[in-house]
Formats: sequence, C-alpha cells, structure tokens
Amino acid sequence: MLVFNWVTVNMQVNKLREIANEMESMRRSVLLPAIDSTRAAWKGPTSQAFLTKCNELNQWVVDEVSRIREVAENLKRTANLIVAAEQAAQEVIRR
Repeated sequence: MLVFNWVTVNMQVNKLREIANEMESMRRSVLLPAIDSTRAAWKGPTSQAFLTKCNELNQWVVDEVSRIREVAENLKRTANLIVAAEQAAQEVIRR
C-alpha cells in the first residue's frame, strides 16, 4: 500500500510560503523605497525608462509571489485530499 508522506509535503509548503514572504519583504523594504528615491532624485527621460523597468520588476515580483502562494495552497489542499483518501482506504481494509 502506498503511504503518502504528508510531513515532507508540509515542509515543502512551508518552504514555498517562506520564499514568497521573503520576496514580498524584499519588494517592500528594498525595491519600493528604491523606486521612490529614484523618482524623487532623478528626472528626465532616462529616469522614466529606468522607473518603467523598476515598475515592471515590481509587478513581476507581485505576480510571482501570488503564484508561489497559490502553488503552496494547491499542494497543501492536494496533500490533505491524499491523506483523507488513504485514511478512507485503510478503513475499508479494516472492515
């Protein structure tokens, strides 16, 4: 009988959540202040081009954080379904 390793999956889910949180923290503490400082200190078309790229990077990070969190939640939900199915199968075997 296949035995699903829920503990390993749970550790992986937690690691994915940690990665997403670290990315979000860096975005808020490093990228956004850098964008604000650049906007205040640097004017002209070159600065606008740079800020456009910075804003694209910011949006990319936001999107990736969301995707990572979604993967973590889907993995957790799937793991819980597998555990429930295994428990149900074990109940059937006991009868």
